[in-house]
Amino acid sequence: MAHTKTSESSHKNIMSEEDSIIDSPTKRWLNWMSDLKIDNWSTYITLIFALYVRLALLCKTRLNEQIQQLCWLMIISGYNTPPMYGDYEAQRHWMELTLHVPISQWYYYDLNWWGLDYPPLTAYVSWICGKIGYIFNPTWFALDSSHGYESDESKLFMRSTVLVCEYLIYVPAVLIFTNWWFAGNSWKKRELAILLILLQPALILIDNEQISQVIIRIFPLQRGLYEDKVANIWCAINVIIKLREILSVQALAKVSLITTLLSILPSCIHLGLNPDKRYLIYCLANSSLAFFMFSFQVHEKSILLPLLPVSLLILDDTFWCSWFMNVAVFSMFPLLKKDGLVLPYFTVWLMWNWMGSFIKQDSKPIILKYLSWLSYFVMAFIHILEFNIPPPKRYPDIYVVLNVIFTE
Repeated sequence: MAHTKTSESSHKNIMSEEDSIIDSPTKRWLNWMSDLKIDNWSTYITLIFALYVRLALLCKTRLNEQIQQLCWLMIISGYNTPPMYGDYEAQRHWMELTLHVPISQWYYYDLNWWGLDYPPLTAYVSWICGKIGYIFNPTWFALDSSHGYESDESKLFMRSTVLVCEYLIYVPAVLIFTNWWFAGNSWKKRELAILLILLQPALILIDNEQISQVIIRIFPLQRGLYEDKVANIWCAINVIIKLREILSVQALAKVSLITTLLSILPSCIHLGLNPDKRYLIYCLANSSLAFFMFSFQVHEKSILLPLLPVSLLILDDTFWCSWFMNVAVFSMFPLLKKDGLVLPYFTVWLMWNWMGSFIKQDSKPIILKYLSWLSYFVMAFIHILEFNIPPPKRYPDIYVVLNVIFTE
């Protein structure tokens, strides 16, 4: 009798959890699978759908042809743009370099042509991919003579390495986490989390945009405090105070180190005093965001670091997580626009928000919801201005600066 009551109570809790999930296209899709009695296949269907979205968003069509030809291979950073050919060439070259050059020279060989600045573990991944690609066609990674090589076959191989690595490393990690985090919860809640995490817009767009001591190369102080117009504190301050003209590179490195350590200290102390799995995720998010905001030599794509732990909390703090992820994707727009990814940017962004119906999420106090709507209005307004009014010649980067100031 006690077992029966426990089972009934557990069933009621699961039903209550399912009812608490806001009505959305994703929830209706999961209900549809439940009605068809195929919930045992839900994870496989979700993974296939996530893969399909990645492939579909890498596709372009040539409308003038009778049979539309897939051109997703052409959406690469720096395609056909000499002399350096962009990030795609950097990734290809690092496979070439690690394949032919002795390990002792990896971080010193031909630094003027995309010198290797990835940590050793990532460099070994390039070496493995280069070994496999060399089997298919040695020309793709011929030392020095393959600079700027961009055949369709080599691009197909490079794209394939992204998807294979993602489904070998990242996807299993997501599945393990959701099974642990939502243990005892309904399968619908677990599958909803898996889908929203795997379809996180920023990660898909960066997969689309590019493929992936030694102290001198792994910590490249000569590059400066930040990369381009990145949405971190140093770039925002630079609008008013030109720190790079006031302080030396060494002084800026020390300032960024101190501010980064001070900003991560509170969450680390709190976690140490209150060990808890939920606090661990928040600590990861706070620490990685602190590195993005204050560390030295930050790139736009570094926003992926805080986005990964934040996405894991998408069903625990849906309002804040969805808002943060939307603002983060907006912060990457200048980078994505530069690489011709405006259409994928809007497509993935709108699709993810539609699937989760995040606009329906409530927040207390209600003023926070209104403030989030205001932020979305500002983002839309900046986009409208940028697409309709050319920047003045005196301030050619005005829209990028507006993006940085707003997202900061």
